[in-house]
Amino acid sequence: MRNYFNFIFLVFSVFSQAALAGQSFNVTFINPSNDTDSFWNKVTEMMKYACEDLNCNLNVMYSSHRNHLLAVSRLDELATSTDYVVFQSTKGNGIEILKKAERKKIKSFMFNAVLSKQQQGQYGEPRSYFKYWLGQMFPNDKKAGFNTAMALADEGRKISAGNNLTIVAFNGIPSDGAAVERIKGLEDYIRKNSDSSIQQIISARWLKDIAEQKFNLLHKRYPDIQLFWAAGDAMAEGVIAGAEKMGLTPGKDILTTGVDWNNTAIKEIKQGKMVASAGGHFMEGAWVMVLLADYHNKIDFKKEALTFKSEMSLLTSKNIDLYIKKFQGKDLAKIDFKRFSKFYNKNLEKYDFNFDKVLEQLE
Repeated sequence: MRNYFNFIFLVFSVFSQAALAGQSFNVTFINPSNDTDSFWNKVTEMMKYACEDLNCNLNVMYSSHRNHLLAVSRLDELATSTDYVVFQSTKGNGIEILKKAERKKIKSFMFNAVLSKQQQGQYGEPRSYFKYWLGQMFPNDKKAGFNTAMALADEGRKISAGNNLTIVAFNGIPSDGAAVERIKGLEDYIRKNSDSSIQQIISARWLKDIAEQKFNLLHKRYPDIQLFWAAGDAMAEGVIAGAEKMGLTPGKDILTTGVDWNNTAIKEIKQGKMVASAGGHFMEGAWVMVLLADYHNKIDFKKEALTFKSEMSLLTSKNIDLYIKKFQGKDLAKIDFKRFSKFYNKNLEKYDFNFDKVLEQLE
């Protein structure tokens, strides 16, 4: 009889531990870039840490510098090997990915960028036209564009000797949702500040080398312009590289801002070469893993929302040391992503995807 009860206790313990661990699931992330991209490497890194906590198996497939056709073709390999596909809509390929995922009955989640206004009007929200499209998350890109423009202008006024401010803007791929929204933020700032104007908006396709080449041409065309707004850190880094090769001093002779919190940008803010960078949205991939873990364990996030928007924070010379102290060089494996999950954290009533909550765990 004792052996019988021991057996029952053992079985109960095994099932209890399995329940606490949650069901294992497979996610494929179609990375829009390659394994040398600083921002997307950070996104992938945080997704991996989240999956270690959430009993998730992560497969990363690269589509090489936003090769939108390659990204769509990746779905052909996934029909039987994944439970969910996570992707960014770039160059308008979001609809093609959603269509193919729907045909193959692969549940999908889009993050970091939104569909175009026209596409949103035609296809609506997740789980409407596309039943297998579970949800979406994207950063407040317009606010990021506004805040970086404000930081750039504030510094510009210190060196303008009372003159009006003229800005040259480097945008990403013009059709990308992030590029559209960040430019809107810049333009919104300009509308609200009569001493500021935009001389030209030019696409550098998110790339440092293209931004550097175009900065060289633009500086020759507009030698008196000192303010260069960029929709992404890599492009701001290109501006800085181009300026230094001309013998200019970034932070004095020219000013620039970016978005993404790339490692190089962090160093350049610390060195006074870059005015500011908006970021923190590299956490979005990890937040999506939390939502999918809950969904897979029968706690559907649709009860709260199908669309989640994340906020970006601004790093400047005023707070860069605090960020480096709290985040860089820390053991990120210490972050407990179960705290953000409704399945693992039964006391959680509302999702709180706040970067400050991450920093608190690293103190």
